[in-house]
Amino acid sequence: MSQLTLSKKKPDQKSLDFEFLRSQAIQHITELAGKIWSNHNLSDAGITTLEILSYAITDLGQRTKSSIPDMLHENKDNPSLYEESGLWQPHQILPCHPTTVNDIRKLIIDHLKIKNAWVEIATQSELSLFLNPISHEINYSTGNPLAIKGLYDILVEFETDDELEDLNSSILKQIIDVTGSEVILELAFPVWDEMPEDWRSLISIDEIQLLEVPGQPGEKLRLIPNSQDYFTVVEVSYAGSKKYKFGLRIKASGSSDLYTPDELKNAIIAELEIDAADIVTDPAILEDSLVVKFNKKIEAAYSIIEEIRLLLNNHRSLSEDFFSFKAVRIQEIAISADIEIFAESNKNDVISEVLLALDDFISPRINKYLLGEMLDKGLTLDRIYEGPLLANGFIEDQELNQQETDTFYTSDVLKLILDQNGLLQEKYNNGVVSVSNLLLSNYINNQPLSVNNRNCLKLTQNKLYKPRLSVEKSRIRIMKGQKEVTNQYADIIALFYDMKDQSTETIDLADDHLPEPKGQYLNLAQYHSIQHDFPRNYGIGKAGIPGDISHLSKEQGKVRKAQAKQLKAYLIVFEQMLANYLAQLSNIGSLFSIFPEQNRTYYNQPLYSIPGIEDLLDAYNPATESWE
Repeated sequence: MSQLTLSKKKPDQKSLDFEFLRSQAIQHITELAGKIWSNHNLSDAGITTLEILSYAITDLGQRTKSSIPDMLHENKDNPSLYEESGLWQPHQILPCHPTTVNDIRKLIIDHLKIKNAWVEIATQSELSLFLNPISHEINYSTGNPLAIKGLYDILVEFETDDELEDLNSSILKQIIDVTGSEVILELAFPVWDEMPEDWRSLISIDEIQLLEVPGQPGEKLRLIPNSQDYFTVVEVSYAGSKKYKFGLRIKASGSSDLYTPDELKNAIIAELEIDAADIVTDPAILEDSLVVKFNKKIEAAYSIIEEIRLLLNNHRSLSEDFFSFKAVRIQEIAISADIEIFAESNKNDVISEVLLALDDFISPRINKYLLGEMLDKGLTLDRIYEGPLLANGFIEDQELNQQETDTFYTSDVLKLILDQNGLLQEKYNNGVVSVSNLLLSNYINNQPLSVNNRNCLKLTQNKLYKPRLSVEKSRIRIMKGQKEVTNQYADIIALFYDMKDQSTETIDLADDHLPEPKGQYLNLAQYHSIQHDFPRNYGIGKAGIPGDISHLSKEQGKVRKAQAKQLKAYLIVFEQMLANYLAQLSNIGSLFSIFPEQNRTYYNQPLYSIPGIEDLLDAYNPATESWE
């Protein structure tokens, strides 16, 4: 059992330093009454009183030194400091509605279906306004164009949907069987927000047919010149009498030496076309249709856009509004390279990790953090909770303010691949030996824009078309030494998507708050009269006047008792100040309270603990032991 010891160290606070308080009091006495009070010895009754009051002040100082939770914890039956004192937790009091562009972005990105968002000042409005330079009147037709302030355009990037995959991309992917060989199809549908309005909800499809390609009678698929892609026109009959036609660009990836071009074309047509009679016979046949999946993507995208519109309208500031809501479009980045790996490496693991790093490099994610992670960064609570209260992770302004690149350099890509060796060695005990023949290309809707760039790749309209790694269009030649490794690239793609899903974690901040501080009930208002501390011969303690005073005359006895009462009454003035201080300290939480019943800011308490108090106050009622 550890022993209790008294420290010889001087107290760090003056209110706890008895010697300091005593010397200051004596100095004050000397300044005020030095000519008539010169005996400052320990035997002097005034010095005794001074020392006891000084000691009492150290008790006040010790209680004042209590921790804030202990001082606020004045209700021993209620452990909640916040409910007890009316204080608010940081997440309840510090956040506010969005006031800056970054605040609006955070609010949107906090939506689970949004990966990123951008806010721009709108250059258009529902009505065009003009200012007549002569009459200075505003009209709708002539004069100088007048910009309306306070309007914003919203551009969002959707998160990948578990079922519908990338909602930002109009490209749908499907694996088909061509004479026993797997072929990956990439079909470039129209941009989803350019489709007819009734496609924003699920339509009732009656038939899907491929029309003859213009200029090629009898042909439903046309090979696009200087490529291996096909073009076709799809006509969708729906809702009984409606028809809609749109063009498709189709890219097929597979072992072309295992099937003929006609076999591939017939397989594509069979995959896309669905006759009306077949739908009537078996409506479930539409479940795997790419057209139906495209319709579902449109419905899902518009549903999210409407949720964002409602969210922003509920949080917008006065004199501000949101004009247009659009989603980014995708330009696919393809990487071609020869990658040599160690002989003992698992090609699927290594290449999938490399592709995952490239995907994050090309399309970096806005990170969402837990409260502990933000505190570990050295951020203060007021800085962390600045702006709107988020539900799915804190977002740093620094990441939102990062400049987006418009050019990818092959040197950066090469360095990134080789930098993965540390991770690969840690996870798989192997890695990448070298990278050669590194080329970069980009595509929009399956159309190549800039192909096989050796030095750098300049992005196209990167404010609207955001870059995204296309593992399907990328070509990775895997080497071990001088020998090419035969690989099933489809297995690498599947593993890449599995790793990507696992790396995307959802954060829920519902309970991610600072733990409520727990205080210890100290009963700070409890006051113990200083009269108990005086020497017994003063006769003011609980025992009263000591000894037998029968030897005194009746008059002398009355005088002795009166002297004791006079001293007690004199000390009451000091004691009331001491007791009131403790009452004020114990109610410090009420000073911050917003509860209407807390209608006072000054507190006091009666001096019931003074021995013999009933003989000093006329209002004291012995029946209730109170004078209140």
